[in-house]
Amino acid sequence: MTITVDAVHRKVQYTSTGSLGPYSFSFKVLAATDIKVSVDTTVKTVTTHYTTTYNSDGTGSVTFTSGNAPAADTLVTIESDQAIARTTDYSTGGDFTAASINDALDRLTINDQQIETEISRNIQLASTTKRTTSGTGTSGPLIFPYDATVSNNASKLISYDSNGTALETTDGRVVSTSATASGLSAGASPTVSVSFTASSGALAFTFGIPAGATGATGAAGSGDMSDLVDDTSPQLGGNLDVQTNSIVSTSNRNIAITPNGTGDVIIGGGMNPSVSTTGKAVVFGF
Repeated sequence: MTITVDAVHRKVQYTSTGSLGPYSFSFKVLAATDIKVSVDTTVKTVTTHYTTTYNSDGTGSVTFTSGNAPAADTLVTIESDQAIARTTDYSTGGDFTAASINDALDRLTINDQQIETEISRNIQLASTTKRTTSGTGTSGPLIFPYDATVSNNASKLISYDSNGTALETTDGRVVSTSATASGLSAGASPTVSVSFTASSGALAFTFGIPAGATGATGAAGSGDMSDLVDDTSPQLGGNLDVQTNSIVSTSNRNIAITPNGTGDVIIGGGMNPSVSTTGKAVVFGF
C-alpha cells in the first residue's frame, strides 16, 4: 500500500465514556499490527479486546469487542507501534520498483516519527542551552545517576552536584512525617526541633508547649482572641475564677444573669449580700 505519511504526532488519547467506540486515529499505519492500544496502563490485544478498521489513506479506528468496553473515565491510548526493522532487501539485478521504494521510505519515516514521539516525552535540555554533546564538566551529555545495587537508590533524590555541572543522588526524599508535643511548665519558652532519618526518609517534628500560660508567658497568636468581646457567643469550658477581681459594668449598665427557659439563677456558698448606696441587687428564681 502506498500512502503519504504526514508530519503528525503518532499517538491519540481519549477519556472513555464506557462505550465500545469507535476511537479514531489520524496518523497513518501500514498494517493492523502497527498500533498499540492501552486502557490506562494495560495493553490490549487485537481481536481479543478490540478490532480495527482502516481507511484507504492509512488512518483508521479501534472498536472494542463486546464485554471489553473500557470503563468510564479510563484513558484509552492508541499509538504507533511499528517494528523498527528493515523489511526490504534489494539484490543486484533485481526489481527496483516505485512501490517497494515508497513502502520502504514510508516505514523509515514512520519509525522516525515514533522515535521523535518517544524523545519528546523525555527530560531534555533546551536547545538554547550552552552545553555541547561531547566533553565533560559544562559540556557533554547530562547522565542520570543509577547504582547497580538497587537498594542504594532507594529514597534518594537526583540533584545537581556542588559545581552545578553533573547530576548525583542525594538524601532528602521525605517518605513519612510525624509530629509529637510535650508539655512544658508555665512560663517556659516554647520549643521546636526537627529531625530527618535519611535511611528511611522519616521527617519528625517535636514541639514543647508551655502549660496553662497566661499573659507574657502565653502570648496570643495572630489568630487568637485578645478580648471576650471578639466572641459574640462565648461558652466556658470550665469554672470562671475571678480570683480577687469583680464582675463589673460600665456607664451605669445593669449586670443581667438570664437563665434559659425554666432555669434558675443559683447562688451558692455563704449569702451575705450587701447593697451599695448607688446600686441594687436583684435576684430572680428564688
